[in-house]
Amino acid sequence: MSEKLLKQDNTNSRFLPQPASVQKLTALWRTRDYEGLLAERISPFAYIVIDGLPFWKCALELVCECSRELQAKYPFAMLRLTLVLYSANRVQLADDLLQNIGAEIEAVADEGERRRLLGEWTFVSAMACYPDIEKMLSVMERADELVDERVSVLDSDDCALIHLSSPYAVFHNIAGKADEQGKQFSRFVELYERLTGGGGRGADALYNAGLCYYRGDFKQAELLAYKAAYLAETKHQSSLQMGAARCIAQINMQKMDMAAFSRAVEMLERTAKQHPEHSENMELMLEYERTDLFFEISVTEYAPEWIRNGERENYPLISYPFLKYMQLCYLFLSEKYEPCIGLGEALLKQHEIFGVLVKATIGMYVAVSYIMLGQTEQGMVLFIQSFSPMLKDKLYLVFTFFMNTLTVYWTII
Repeated sequence: MSEKLLKQDNTNSRFLPQPASVQKLTALWRTRDYEGLLAERISPFAYIVIDGLPFWKCALELVCECSRELQAKYPFAMLRLTLVLYSANRVQLADDLLQNIGAEIEAVADEGERRRLLGEWTFVSAMACYPDIEKMLSVMERADELVDERVSVLDSDDCALIHLSSPYAVFHNIAGKADEQGKQFSRFVELYERLTGGGGRGADALYNAGLCYYRGDFKQAELLAYKAAYLAETKHQSSLQMGAARCIAQINMQKMDMAAFSRAVEMLERTAKQHPEHSENMELMLEYERTDLFFEISVTEYAPEWIRNGERENYPLISYPFLKYMQLCYLFLSEKYEPCIGLGEALLKQHEIFGVLVKATIGMYVAVSYIMLGQTEQGMVLFIQSFSPMLKDKLYLVFTFFMNTLTVYWTII
């Protein structure tokens, strides 16, 4: 029944045509009218395609080619482009641009205008610390002191934190500190919401829903996930809505409540269609979240090719390691243990963006793959090393999944 519910929509369909505003942007882009482009208010997190290119690629050229005079003339546009670069994981270029903008702000003669711009600059600077929530919070508190009302660089209905849908998986990155980091994240969301006029609403509830879910407290997790969904809906935080819907679906899958599971899947699909300005990214997110639910029941046949291969040009690149993580899940569930080990070990070495949960899960995928290939001692050592950090935060649910897998294996042999 779960498979049938998840297959209701055609996952390869386009929801809505690109907004008319994209046609104007395309015309400006083709003539390389950089000033015209900077004068347009483009949401940093709208994954639109301009003349066949994802906007982040256009942003790279804009930043590299437009003159310092234009950059000084359009400081808010340049700050938005900085956010685009962070979302595209072009961290060094974003840091350099942020430093240049900071120098321009220091040269502003009017004290009031300089303070206003510095507040916006400091708000954007928090992204330079992503996903270290302690550092992000410290910078956001400084921004809160500088900004009197709200920032101009983001609108309240811009997707929070680059289409964030799983706050717990991102911001709990120190073993044994899940609750403490949850409090830091809650304070961060409070400031982020104030400064953007409502952006990020519901993110803290969703963090705690994820934490409760992996601790096995399904009742509290479901209450928090619904709270997150309804809060996010009030400010069009579609990514958070989708994350909440996925969490509700996971909980009801555990409870074997297929009616509630069906409603959660329908919530996913409705959310994906609500915001045409984010249609490209919402389609990708729907495919991602639906595939994640398939993997929960060990079904791989409906995974799209871009997840199987771990490649998608327009995927939000700051989240690209999570796409590779999904590819790892596919390899493991498809019993392709050799490439699973190779990819998993590479991810553990290369990506510090993963939180405690994802790092541990990757390690256990690799460990069980070794065991399945007959290298039991090596696999068990890695399994214990990978799961041990999760004990500090009482995250038992993932352990149950892997132990069931190992029990089946040992029963066979």
